Amino acid sequence: MADLFDGATYDPALDEVRLTGQMRDVFECLKHRAWVSVTEIAKRTGHPENSVSAQIRNLRKRRFGAWEIQRYRHKSGLFLYLLTGKQTIPETKDVLVSQLRQEVARLERELAKCHGQGDLPL
Repeated sequence: MADLFDGATYDPALDEVRLTGQMRDVFECLKHRAWVSVTEIAKRTGHPENSVSAQIRNLRKRRFGAWEIQRYRHKSGLFLYLLTGKQTIPETKDVLVSQLRQEVARLERELAKCHGQGDLPL
């Protein structure tokens, strides 16, 4: 089974519980759907700002939910973040149906080839 997180220094036994907790805490701050800075999230959660920033990036990844998180640069230079909802997954139903049809056609060609040789797969 693949590790939940990754990185050169990542050790699941030492890091998974801590990182999962950080992500949960960051998500809890973002789920209120209000603009918030990394500094504010760090103050609310007690996690370092660089960890908060990393967890925002992680939440955007597909394996962590592909959450859509907007970023806004305030005139002061401070970045604010807003959870707007789940991202749409690029594979739509139509794309998946098309891929499935292509695979069925490929298998039918392979079966016909085998049948023509009197060599049906089991």
